Amino acid sequence: MHLLAHLRTTALAAIVVILASAALGMLTSWQAPGLDRYSRDWLVRVRGPVAVSPEIAIVAIDDASIAKFGRFPWPRATIARAVNAIAAGQPKAIALDILFSEPTDAVDDDALAEALQRAGNVVLGAQLIDRGVYGSQAEWLEPLPLLAARAAGTGHVNAGAESDGVARQTLVEQSDDNGRLIRALPIETFRVGNRIPEGELVYDWDKITIGSRSIPAIPADNPLSGAAQLHRSATMKIDYAGPPGTFAGQQYSIADILEGKVPAGTFRDRYVLVGSTAASLGERFASPFAHYADARGNQHGASMSGVEVFANALNTIVKGRFHTEMPDFWAFCFAAMAAWLGVSVLAAARGWHAFAMLLAAGGAIAGISYLFMNHLWIYPPMTAALIAFGAGSMSSMLLRSMRASAGLDEGIGEVRNSLNGLGASVNPVPEKLPRRLLPEGLEEKTRTILQLNELARRQAEFFQASMRAVEDGLLIATPDGKILFGNSRAAAILDVSPNTLCGRNLFELVPFGGKERSDFLERMTVNQRSVERELSLGPNRYTVRLAPVLRGEPGSRTDAIVASLSDITRQHELGRVRTDVVTLVSHEMRTPLTAIQGMTELMAAYEIEPVRRKEMALAINDEVKRLARMIDEYLDIARLEMRKTAPRKVPLHLELVIERCLLLFEPLAQEKSIRLVRKFDRALMAILADGDLLSRVFSNLISNAIKYSPPGTEIQVSTECASDRICVKVQDQGYGIPPNDIERIFEKFYRIPRLQDADVPGTGLGLSFVREIVELHGGTVAAQSSPGFGSVFTVFLPAGESNQVR
Repeated sequence: MHLLAHLRTTALAAIVVILASAALGMLTSWQAPGLDRYSRDWLVRVRGPVAVSPEIAIVAIDDASIAKFGRFPWPRATIARAVNAIAAGQPKAIALDILFSEPTDAVDDDALAEALQRAGNVVLGAQLIDRGVYGSQAEWLEPLPLLAARAAGTGHVNAGAESDGVARQTLVEQSDDNGRLIRALPIETFRVGNRIPEGELVYDWDKITIGSRSIPAIPADNPLSGAAQLHRSATMKIDYAGPPGTFAGQQYSIADILEGKVPAGTFRDRYVLVGSTAASLGERFASPFAHYADARGNQHGASMSGVEVFANALNTIVKGRFHTEMPDFWAFCFAAMAAWLGVSVLAAARGWHAFAMLLAAGGAIAGISYLFMNHLWIYPPMTAALIAFGAGSMSSMLLRSMRASAGLDEGIGEVRNSLNGLGASVNPVPEKLPRRLLPEGLEEKTRTILQLNELARRQAEFFQASMRAVEDGLLIATPDGKILFGNSRAAAILDVSPNTLCGRNLFELVPFGGKERSDFLERMTVNQRSVERELSLGPNRYTVRLAPVLRGEPGSRTDAIVASLSDITRQHELGRVRTDVVTLVSHEMRTPLTAIQGMTELMAAYEIEPVRRKEMALAINDEVKRLARMIDEYLDIARLEMRKTAPRKVPLHLELVIERCLLLFEPLAQEKSIRLVRKFDRALMAILADGDLLSRVFSNLISNAIKYSPPGTEIQVSTECASDRICVKVQDQGYGIPPNDIERIFEKFYRIPRLQDADVPGTGLGLSFVREIVELHGGTVAAQSSPGFGSVFTVFLPAGESNQVR
């Protein structure tokens, strides 16, 4: 099979790229270990300083002490005085980062020996030096036997700086040519401080266990063996708490201790490290914070004294902040995941999005490395991961270019065939473009694409002009609802700008229910059948028809959805009016007409007494008036619903309108011994409204309250002004409305069936009329009721700045 065709099997190509990139990353990491060291230092600097253990204290032989006591080394009696002063505070252990390998004045040596014996927890330092010229002749500079015999332990002070001068680790143990092993000073200090006998230390190939603390130790590669039995020890990584000076708050000058300025209790239950911090004394080392800048922009590039290095190592042990190396297998997997990330980003994104996502992915690799380093305590293969990420990204870009070139060849042929199928022709279009392994010939392909694009553009303009000429709203969308095309009529119906219509979701603009939407999609995409539904969009009513667009014969894939929106508002209104008229005639008008018919037949067929005849004539008159009132109310509601009646808004005060209505109904209320109570908000502002229409609203509500309230009760009419609306409440103490009827009382012709003697004649149109008037003013009306306790009708009218009159 052709190589290009083979590479088009994306899964196999991706696997090859990922594995090769991960292998390259691991090889680079092995061959250039300095990159790993630098990346780890960078992660430490990004983390920044952390709090040090309060159990650690440094007694510094600083510049101030040298200025006071003279050039170092001082008489050992001076060191003995310092040891006695520190030991008086009962510390856990005292570690002296000072070499006492040569005898001095016998009195001074004896004084120091007595101080060591009296303290009982002092660890002395030893240093391994190479005195040879050819080969390795390593031997220890150990403390004098007189001093070593009285010390609690001896630890080596070899910091173990790497090739770049940074002391990132310390050897757990070191051995001279004779096989004499000495543990590192921080480890020995921890052992002495916790009173752990020498025999209870447990050594494994990758750790040393001291009491309850298990210290990971990274085994040395290819330990040497031979006549000298040179032991290359495992190393313990140091987790630096910060740049030089991090222990400044726990550091004390030895001069202050000798002068008694530091209370003895300062060192209680602490590990005390005694060593030089003066710039003129001792070897100094670089730390991972050598290039660290704090939040103020201050650089901390100064080197670190040996005693601070050992304090950081002891802090690592005390706080258990141990790092371990990630095994090579998992490191390779980590690098492979980074390569996969680069391949996936370029497969999923294009253009500047790809660039942005690559930056984000690189940051994610650094972030995950940070997590491994500073939270999981594992050294991440950050170098291998970044190399693999870069290699995977570049390889993916090359493969994508190759696929794009091949895809262009095929796409040009398909476009040419489809345009020719529509009766179009384009020249010159090569019958078969040359296929190459590498992306070449782009100029030729670009010219051909431009020609095809011009022809396609002209055809698209023709079809779009045709669809825009359709009077109904027309939309074309993807199967999931994303609108691809919409004519101006559709944009007007959906109240959307024509420029922003494309890209919106059809099912968000057209209010189908969730289940209904899924049913529609299933019918169109699975069953491939058209669907139709009537919906309200704004004030109008529309028939929405959805039809699937199939790529080929029935049963093939659904490529798109065509939606048409036909305005049926007029037909819907006519149907509603017809239904209301039928309801009015068949239900509401039949009863009074039947009564009139019956009484007139009686009056015509029989001689009726004058008094009775007069009563029947009055009854007929009442029923005729009721019919006329019913017709007038129905016509008023119909005009409001069809917006045939426009409100004549003028500035008015609602309390005056309400007061006029109350005065009109005062006599009727007095007949039933009902008290009308007013509670008006005096801060109520004037609004723009139709006073006649609102007067009918409040008259209807007050009249109903009087009709359906028993004698001797109270009706309260109140007003209240909120920030954005005015509230008018009509509250009675009447019979109330059953819960099942409260939702329907604003429907036309709906009347509540009553068993009480409060049942009064009515048309069932009053509250519907109230609702229409209130909504015409941009407000709402609500009802609350409890049977036996009365009802509250609340009218909310807008009181915004545009509706207020000052």
